[in-house]
Amino acid sequence: SQILKYQNEIFSFSVDITPPIGEIKSLLFRWVTQEDIAPVQILMVSDTSANPLHVEYKAIFNKYNTLVKHSPIAFVEYDKNFQISAWNDAAEFIFGYSSADVIGKKPMDLGVAEESKQDVVQIFKLLKQNKGGYRSINKNLTKDGRTITCDWYNTPVLDEYGAVVGLLCLAQDISYRMENQDQIKKYQNRLESIIEERTQKLQETFFIAQQNHDRLKIVSHFANILMWDLNFRSGELWWSDKYYELLHISDKNKVRAISDIYEFMHPEDIELFAKAILPLLELEIRALKPIEFRLKCEGEYKWFEMQAFVEQDSYQTPLRAIGYLT
Repeated sequence: SQILKYQNEIFSFSVDITPPIGEIKSLLFRWVTQEDIAPVQILMVSDTSANPLHVEYKAIFNKYNTLVKHSPIAFVEYDKNFQISAWNDAAEFIFGYSSADVIGKKPMDLGVAEESKQDVVQIFKLLKQNKGGYRSINKNLTKDGRTITCDWYNTPVLDEYGAVVGLLCLAQDISYRMENQDQIKKYQNRLESIIEERTQKLQETFFIAQQNHDRLKIVSHFANILMWDLNFRSGELWWSDKYYELLHISDKNKVRAISDIYEFMHPEDIELFAKAILPLLELEIRALKPIEFRLKCEGEYKWFEMQAFVEQDSYQTPLRAIGYLT
């Protein structure tokens, strides 16, 4: 009935039929209408079942249909009027609409979130001109009202003259992936915020600790106290002036580590001192019980008692070890 509306044109179409006897036949119908002289309508029918090209075409077409139907990726086909002409099972699963719901519909009639409509209109405009829109990520609506994020791959179908006569579209629901990325971004922002906050507090703590260290130097100088201070961050070891004075050390660079004191310690006390101080320096303990040992001062050994402790910041991070001798 559609063919009879046209004049001076030739129409061809193929169908498969089952004769009363024999195998299914593939027939090619060619309908010609001509009114130049007198109205003439001619129907020509030919059997193409045995044509090798036809057989190969049918095999390829069947494979194509099978692939599209069972593909885990949504497949949507548009005709030359950009109306949906094909809709596979994956598309139904992702969007919730059956094939009957969407065939003949335009892309804007369903399934596009309000926030993405302008983008989709521009994408189809480019696709109609074959100038872009081949890849897009936009929001879509499902039949039950959910908003999902889909990754679209769009390919224009061209005729022999290069004109766009259809469109093939593949889509994946990437909502879960996008949600994960958003969640990771939130965690990253939170982590950066925590690190920035922690860094600021550490700077404040080190500033306060430095002030306290400076005060200790001043106090030890005027109180004539023998003290030492080991900075865990810089590795710098500081001794009070009283220490150099008692041991008659003129070069303050001579004592760079706690173990340098062994040169002035009684040989019998070195092992006891080392066993006591090592757990503190390795942060296995936070305070050292008083220990006694002998140091050589003014040519003779004198007994000293030492106590030490580890100073920490508000996060329990060790800053320095401080000890004093009497």
